[in-house]
Amino acid sequence: MKNTIKLGLCSAAAALAIATTAHAVPNQDGIRWSFDNGTTWSATSLDADGDGSISGAIVGSGYNLDFVVGHTYPFTGTAARPDMDLSISGVRGGGTLLVQFSALDFTPIPSGSYLTVFGLTAGAPAHETTTIGVGGNALFAAGVNASTIGGSIGTYTSSLSAPVAGQTAPYAITMSVNFDQGGGGTVSVDSHLTVPDGGNTLMLLGSALSALGFVTFRKSRKA
Repeated sequence: MKNTIKLGLCSAAAALAIATTAHAVPNQDGIRWSFDNGTTWSATSLDADGDGSISGAIVGSGYNLDFVVGHTYPFTGTAARPDMDLSISGVRGGGTLLVQFSALDFTPIPSGSYLTVFGLTAGAPAHETTTIGVGGNALFAAGVNASTIGGSIGTYTSSLSAPVAGQTAPYAITMSVNFDQGGGGTVSVDSHLTVPDGGNTLMLLGSALSALGFVTFRKSRKA
């Protein structure tokens, strides 16, 4: 009986691990930027190896941001539990700069809310907007925006209940950081999106435990 329980627990754990592990898919996330508020864009820096991490540099219009990092699954979070982070630091110019970090193939739609925390530790004012894509499962897809947050140095938060209007799975998420017109100097910002109360992990665990109970019941009957 003990061996049966151990086998069942291992099976349940394996089922949960398989269900919650995201697979690395090349070009599933990318970063782009614009010096004219989105009229023209840079080439998109893609996550070619699909590890969920992108690093790069933004140089132009007085900007020299020598450290740009975007993280998403499978580096952090899963397709069922969105967890995205965009960090930008360096020297800013006097004009505007819009940076977007986008990832696709999130599924299923979470039952909780999308929560964004935006922190500005140095530099002139900046703002962030999170977009949940409803215009197709594509990078930088149009969709429903959370409230724009940010301003001067400090920490800001916004939330957006799921599902948003018109949302279907799979879907994309885009984080947009906008550096406002202003003076030069150093800049350091970080934008982090999570779904802390999504419930998907509990749902998957419940399914795994149900499978465990069924297997144990059948084994006990045969014994």
